[in-house]
Amino acid sequence: MPSPVLAALGALPVFFATAALIHRKLRQHAIAAALRIHSANGIAEECHVPIGGIEQWIGIRGDDRSNPVLLLVHGGPGASCSIFTPRIRTWEKHFTIVQWDQRGSGKTLGRTGKRATGILTLDRLTRDGIEVAEYVCRRLQVSKTILMGQSFGSMFALSMLKRRPDLFSAYVGTDQNIGMLRDRDEVLCATLERLRAAGLNRASTLWNASAPTPLAGQPTTISPSHSGP
Repeated sequence: MPSPVLAALGALPVFFATAALIHRKLRQHAIAAALRIHSANGIAEECHVPIGGIEQWIGIRGDDRSNPVLLLVHGGPGASCSIFTPRIRTWEKHFTIVQWDQRGSGKTLGRTGKRATGILTLDRLTRDGIEVAEYVCRRLQVSKTILMGQSFGSMFALSMLKRRPDLFSAYVGTDQNIGMLRDRDEVLCATLERLRAAGLNRASTLWNASAPTPLAGQPTTISPSHSGP
């Protein structure tokens, strides 16, 4: 028969697993309680809305519908922020927060699947975002929202603002992406210069040929006469 010590050791994994499950349940209960909207004029709703030919998830939360509306455009692609709702709970005291899981992301992807997502382009996401803003204005009966673009989302959030300035009262960019094409070309040119300086002629020609546009006048064709690796 196993000794009491071995029996106790064998029971430890079960004990810790049970304790972890209990802790998880308690945390879920505490988070649910913290997210509960108690005010009479508050709002807490989520649904899938026809946007850009597919159903896309939109969540709206806030303690007071009369607060300014803040539309969040998350980064990625695919980095839905709706899972961070508990982290921005305090924002909901001052704003009505609108979260949108873009096509190919989060609960929208869960509803549509990859096949119905279509091709992701900045123009497509811009048009989707404008439709979302229009829906939010209708749903909350406001004329404009504050627009917040995060990281990758800030790229087409600016396009949304440029195309439909009438929908937005202000813009906030976090981890704002600007000058990406310029930065890309600078990196490509710097790499090309290093390859040339190292005497890697064929490698520099291959690198230039793979670039979106020819760099620094380097020919894009590869001749068998090129020396070097």
